[in-house]
Amino acid sequence: MKKLMTVVVSALCAAVAFGADYYVDYANGVDEEGRGSSDASFKTIAYAVGKSVDNDTIYLAANTHQIAAEVVVDKAVRIVGLGDDRTKVILKRTASCRILSIGNAKACIANLTLNANSSGNVGHGSCAYVASGTVSNCVLRGCATGTRSCVYLENEDAVLVDCQVSNNSCYDDTVTPGVWVKDGLVLRCVLKDNTSRKRGAGGWLNGANARLFDSVVENNTARLNWSHNGGGRVLP
Repeated sequence: MKKLMTVVVSALCAAVAFGADYYVDYANGVDEEGRGSSDASFKTIAYAVGKSVDNDTIYLAANTHQIAAEVVVDKAVRIVGLGDDRTKVILKRTASCRILSIGNAKACIANLTLNANSSGNVGHGSCAYVASGTVSNCVLRGCATGTRSCVYLENEDAVLVDCQVSNNSCYDDTVTPGVWVKDGLVLRCVLKDNTSRKRGAGGWLNGANARLFDSVVENNTARLNWSHNGGGRVLP
C-alpha cells in the first residue's frame, strides 16, 4: 500500500509537466504582457498563475518572493523552485493572509520554502491551505496563529509529501500549529519544533481519510497539561 501511494504521489507531481513554461523573479521581473520567459520573467506568482492554463509549469527564481495577498492555485499547474536547495526559494508573507490556497487535484507545489513570517489569524493553513493537490519537497515554517494551522489538508486528494513543517506556534488554546489533516495524506514528512498551548503541536488527524505514513514527529511541545493533549500529534 505504501509503495503504491508513493507511485501515485510521484505521478501527480509529474502529470502536468508538458505545457508551457513561465518564469517568475520577484527581484528582477515585471508583470507585463509578452513576458514570462527565462530572459524576461514575470515579477509575481499570482500574475503567472493568472496567465497559465492547465499543464503549464511556473518556475520561481532562487530569491525571496513577497506575498501580500493569498495566491489561489485552482488550475492543474506546477509551481517549482529553481535550483537544488529548497531553502533558497522563499515565499514570504508580508501581510495578514494565507500564502497559498490550492484547489486542483493535479496542482503541484514543489521545492520551495513557505515562510509565514508573522502572526495573524487568517483561517486554516496560513502557509498552505490544500483542498486538493500536492505539496512536495517544501519547508513550511514561521506561523504564529491564534486558532489555526500552518498547513491544512481538507480532502482525500490533498497530499503533503517529503516536506518539513517546523517552528510554528499557537498562542491561544487551540489545536495544532503544524499540520491539520481533516482528510488527506502526509507522507515522508518531518514535523518538528512546533509549539502549541493545547494539543497536537506537530499534527492533528481528525478525519476518516486522514493518513500519516513514514514520517518523523519530534521535539514538538504542548505547553499546557490538558488531559487530552499530545505534544507530537493527536489521532482520531
